Amino acid sequence: MYRLVARLGEVEAHREVVVEHYRLPVFSIDTEVAKSWFAPEQTLEGLLTTRYPFGEAVVGAEVQIQAETKQGEGYQTFQIHSGTTDAQGTSPFRFVIPAAFSTQALTTGDAAVRLTFTVVDTAGQREIIQRSWRVAAGAALVHLVPENGAVIAGTTNRIHVLARDPGGDPLALPITLSGPGLSGQRINTDQHGTSHFELPTEAIGHRLTLQVTPPDAPAFEQSISLPVANSDRFLLRPTQHVLRAPGVLEAIAIVPGESGSVFLDVIKAGSTLASVEAQLENGQARFTVPLDERFHGGVTLSAISRRVDETLITGRAMVYIEALANLDISMEFDQAQYRPGEQANLQIEVEDGQGNPVQASVGLTAVDEAVFALGDAAPGRLETHFDLASSAGDNQGPIQPSDVLTAADDDRREALAQLAFPTALGALALVQTDSEATALQEIRQVLALRIRMEELRLSQSIQERLDSGLITWDDVEAIALEYVEQLSDPFGQPYRHSGNAWRLRLTTAGPDEIFDTPDDFTGWIQPLGMELGVDEAGEPEAPQAGGGGGPNAEPNEEGSGSRGVQVRSWFPETLFTAPSVIVDEAGRATVDIPLADSITTWRVGAQANSVNGALGSNSKGLVVFQPFFVDIDLPVQLTVGDQVDLPVVVYNYLESPQEVDLELNVEGPMEVLSSRLRSLQLEPNQVLGLRYRVRATSVGTVQLTVTGQAEGEADAVRRSLRITPDGDPIEQTIGGRAEGATNAMTARFPVGAVPDANELMIKLYPGYATNAVEGMESMLRVPSGCFEQTTSTAWPNILALQYLEATGEVDPELRSRALELLATGYQRILTFESPTGGYNWWGNSDPGNRILTAIALMQFAALDSLIEIDERVADRHRAWLVGQQANDGSWASGDALHSGNEALGTSPYRSTAFITWGLATDGGAPPAAQRGRDFLVSHLDDAANDRYALALITNALLALDPNDPALPGLLGQLAAAAQPAGDGQKKWDFDGGSWTGARGGGTPGEVEMTGLVVYALIQAGSSNELVSEGLAFLAATKDAFGNWYSTQATVNSLRALLTAAIQATRSLDAEVVVSHNGHVVQRYDFRNEDFGDVHLTTDLSEHVVTGDNQINVAILGEGSLMYQVVGKHYRPWDRRPAANPNRTLSLDVSYERTELTAGETTRVRATATNHAAGPMDQVIVSIGRPPGFDLLPEDLDALVADRRAARWEADPRKITFYLMGLPPETPHALSFRLRARYPMQGNAPTSSIDSYYEPGSGEVTEPIALGVSD
Repeated sequence: MYRLVARLGEVEAHREVVVEHYRLPVFSIDTEVAKSWFAPEQTLEGLLTTRYPFGEAVVGAEVQIQAETKQGEGYQTFQIHSGTTDAQGTSPFRFVIPAAFSTQALTTGDAAVRLTFTVVDTAGQREIIQRSWRVAAGAALVHLVPENGAVIAGTTNRIHVLARDPGGDPLALPITLSGPGLSGQRINTDQHGTSHFELPTEAIGHRLTLQVTPPDAPAFEQSISLPVANSDRFLLRPTQHVLRAPGVLEAIAIVPGESGSVFLDVIKAGSTLASVEAQLENGQARFTVPLDERFHGGVTLSAISRRVDETLITGRAMVYIEALANLDISMEFDQAQYRPGEQANLQIEVEDGQGNPVQASVGLTAVDEAVFALGDAAPGRLETHFDLASSAGDNQGPIQPSDVLTAADDDRREALAQLAFPTALGALALVQTDSEATALQEIRQVLALRIRMEELRLSQSIQERLDSGLITWDDVEAIALEYVEQLSDPFGQPYRHSGNAWRLRLTTAGPDEIFDTPDDFTGWIQPLGMELGVDEAGEPEAPQAGGGGGPNAEPNEEGSGSRGVQVRSWFPETLFTAPSVIVDEAGRATVDIPLADSITTWRVGAQANSVNGALGSNSKGLVVFQPFFVDIDLPVQLTVGDQVDLPVVVYNYLESPQEVDLELNVEGPMEVLSSRLRSLQLEPNQVLGLRYRVRATSVGTVQLTVTGQAEGEADAVRRSLRITPDGDPIEQTIGGRAEGATNAMTARFPVGAVPDANELMIKLYPGYATNAVEGMESMLRVPSGCFEQTTSTAWPNILALQYLEATGEVDPELRSRALELLATGYQRILTFESPTGGYNWWGNSDPGNRILTAIALMQFAALDSLIEIDERVADRHRAWLVGQQANDGSWASGDALHSGNEALGTSPYRSTAFITWGLATDGGAPPAAQRGRDFLVSHLDDAANDRYALALITNALLALDPNDPALPGLLGQLAAAAQPAGDGQKKWDFDGGSWTGARGGGTPGEVEMTGLVVYALIQAGSSNELVSEGLAFLAATKDAFGNWYSTQATVNSLRALLTAAIQATRSLDAEVVVSHNGHVVQRYDFRNEDFGDVHLTTDLSEHVVTGDNQINVAILGEGSLMYQVVGKHYRPWDRRPAANPNRTLSLDVSYERTELTAGETTRVRATATNHAAGPMDQVIVSIGRPPGFDLLPEDLDALVADRRAARWEADPRKITFYLMGLPPETPHALSFRLRARYPMQGNAPTSSIDSYYEPGSGEVTEPIALGVSD
């Protein structure tokens, strides 16, 4: 997920964008059906149309349509239709809807018919889409929308009506109303399906009955209740909902029985554009607001008044003001069509609505048309987002704000606005007559806000009375309980409640006013925390394999077998971006666009804005085509031994038949099993394909070039893929400090390792800083995962920048990149905010986590001097965290959210120490930090047996006051606990688990603990020898990726190393000689020269021999440096050892079918089991992904929606799931489908399960052989 933030002065807007995994379609499939819904036994008929991205029809394609019915959960096939596309790429279809639907399914909206369209072109390329239509017995749905979003008591309310058929098309029909003061009243919806009626005061709170008579269908009756707003609301009625500026806005506030003033604010995007006052006369106040050029788009009207008893009452409404002159953008290319690699010239012209030229900034993008088959961008409505989106929010009503702007006439726009805008003001606005469940999710949002307001009132009251001395802390609980007992929900019923003053649980019976039914809602009041918690029942994929050299690549590159033909190798999905093209005073500009090698239609989008804020957008197709070309479809990667039939497609749009000679040339470890030279006979406008059978023979990168030669035309295309080892990686690292001429180490590569896959390198670090900075790149590859992983990923960049700033050794490239990453990381951190306050692990509705919030405050404090951050965010969460502190200064142990592994919460000493450290670093709450310190110091004897807690306490006290009298004793205890860990190395161990769950006595836990202790020793200015020995241990235990096993171990190590580097950098005056098995491989001359932050890597992979590999680092001169040897080999799958008998996690993986044909799906079933005594969090399950199989993202998304997994990610080799709260000895199933793309014989790579914080606790499964036939 990406979070986009825009700021203009004090105004801020943001949007989350989810980037999902995808594969670009080879051709598009569109369907045209006349009706939007069907009744049983009606005929569903339509037309299928297929086109290639470059605009040509898909002719002669085989079409298969599977028709299914849905009743409740599952689908049942009732007919299969086959056909062929004609010369226009179309194929008709016709089905009769079955009669056998249950009455319940027809009346509840659970009945549907689904068509699955499978189209295979003449080259064997396959695309699949699905379309669904509702099946209903009733012919109408009626929506009721109160004019202010909910009915206002004490006055007559206007209720807007929308009648539609089950497919969403408007209906003109009569409706007879029954209810108090309404009996017999008849209304008629117009051709747009809209009408309204006045709801008398005596009908408020009573059920209404609607008798609806649809055209050509039996009448039906529906009994409903309209929701009633809180008693602190009054009616605010604009005379028009769609206006123009300059002009006048008029509104009426209706407050029966009251007198005095009513104040009205006109607000847009948080800024008040106008404030006016009017007097109540006979219960009404009339407002008139002149509209000038400042007023435009969606604006909120917010009114406030006071009753005679001085209580505040409010009214709200929304209107749309047309003030912006829309811009018209015209785009013309200098040619109707281009060939690959040419340059297109684009002429842009911007005018206003009267045809006058306008100087404006125009943003341009050019994206492959195939991308939009995944989800259209709907160009041309830029103004909809800017004018309405920020005001309307997530509108869940029957009409969307964009529908208002696209309406053809003023009357229609006004009618639609009356339906759309109230639903944007509150969840209780919408009532559908086809269901008594009135948008439960929206109702819950309103109830959450209601409980939040009650919490705020109670919190402020308690705080004011405490501050004034009217009450003491002993009185708080009784006052809170008394307050809650007097509350009633928006439906007039008392809440159920339980808990105490620190955390009160409120449950409302919901709109049906009956407890223990589905519409019940539970919220949490934390009177002393002033935040609400809600308790509810409920990365882009790598570019297509073979992407070539990019826009600067040689345009006419010739390779083996290309015979002088231009080789196409650059295939981007985004061709061109220009954020701001300034047109001249005549409204014109010219832009040159270099074209890629893709044969497609590029959709060029233009978005313009003028100096006065006028907006406009447009798009135009840019066609790149040649009448004859070839293509090859590759998997992203293969495994050694995989055999695949690679499809090659030839497109002939020449006017005559062609005999095409094809040649496949391979550079790299791949064997071609079929003839390299092939031929095809193609008729004009024909597309045909054939397959080359290949086998991956060894590890490496393969370049495949296919050349097609016709009469007078030729084409060649080059793509690449990676061949990975058929084994499990085994890594080894050796590290230490080199000084003098002999510093030897041995790396062993066993007999029988996967050939050509051995890797060996040595890294040299002249100072502590290089050990730390070198790990930053690989940290970026740690899975994004949860909050803790996200924040830990950002720490290396923060620490590296702090080091650069402190030492003055500014690396502009590193600094620029780190700043960019920090800004991105900061925005991502904000997405983990909990609705209760603070942060949680996944950014969902779970309660805030005190430990994570302390981490956020520490990180915000570090970021403050590096990038721009929002101080209000830190203020908000600091206040929440302080509100969680107990009277004795502690923070309670344990957060139930992360059960099992969050060992930091196992005692109040760990949690209090870490939060105190966070607040001391943050510096925004000294009294709370001091209370935390006092608690810790008073309980040192109790914490004496927890060495990990002592390390945290020491760091907390050092951050608060380096001269704290308790520090000498703590530092002495830590120094005495140091243990030898090798030549010149010391480490620190502990009992139990660290805060991430890493165990003491294992390398990750020891590194995490050693990093904590060494950092404290450095901050305290303790023994240089002990610090040096601890740093040597950290440098020696870095893993093969340049990190330290887990995120927190890495953060602690980096912090210690860089802090040491800031205090003392090292220089080297020597020649450094690296040798392998007695032969010199590399010499470095650094006499009289400072290394700075450079780390040196020597790749020894080509020198690796089976058995022992002796590496020596000779320092010929003065000084020393740190080194690390990293080796990797792959153990063949057929030589895997027996399962780890001490594993606490096990995994079973199976395939429903291991033999299938291209285009079919098979279901993967994985079962994860936790054999530990308690639940485990952050369990990572990686399922091997077979080559040439496509994901079905909807299956993976469903696992997340059903809470079977917290998150999923995919790359070419595996599909990774993150599991939270895996219970002990309870098999946990994950099931999803994969679709075979083309014939192959190969293996799904091994799958694995492991704990993120306890690596090595899981197991690796066997690979699974799969076969796909044609």
